[in-house]
Amino acid sequence: ILENRDRVVDNFTLTIYKAGKKEVIKSNDITVNNEDERVKIVRKLASRFIDACIQSEQVVPSFKEGLRVQELIEEIRKEQI
Repeated sequence: ILENRDRVVDNFTLTIYKAGKKEVIKSNDITVNNEDERVKIVRKLASRFIDACIQSEQVVPSFKEGLRVQELIEEIRKEQI
């Protein structure tokens, strides 16, 4: 679950549920060698995607679902302007 309760784009949390365990990553806590804070999140998601491909499993959420979320975010942004 990618959640942002503020209007600030980089203030978000990512909650991952895997094998009955919950992991919460806060964007404020992510900094590695002056990299953009989103790098760690993308690296983790890419790793999950690669693991699913290797194991012939479906990644949830899928790219289709992710695209729909991005479309909805864009619609909301257009309405706020």
